[in-house]
Amino acid sequence: MINDALGIILGGGQGTRLFPLTQTRSKPAVPIGGKYRLIDVPISNCLHADVRRIFVLTQFNSMSLNRQQMADLLGLTIETVSRKIRRFEQAGIIQLVGTRLFRVLDDVGLARLAG
Repeated sequence: MINDALGIILGGGQGTRLFPLTQTRSKPAVPIGGKYRLIDVPISNCLHADVRRIFVLTQFNSMSLNRQQMADLLGLTIETVSRKIRRFEQAGIIQLVGTRLFRVLDDVGLARLAG
């Protein structure tokens, strides 16, 4: 059976009630349990429901979450991703959309260039 479902996760706003945890990161990127982030819970729910196409919408400080997701995908630290993001773009691996979003154009190339 083909699952055409699309998961849309609303990542929240500025997170004033979670300050200072949200001072430098978006609310979904706030760590919980030492190993996970708030966003991991709804993503896990989608994956367990066999929803593989997932969009996460954030409003505040979204680039911190985007870089963290890329780091998790590649098994890198967020600092390494921050240093290499321009290199990824110049190689045609990702496309920056505005100042806060990116689109992965080449998954295999991204993993190869990251290593």
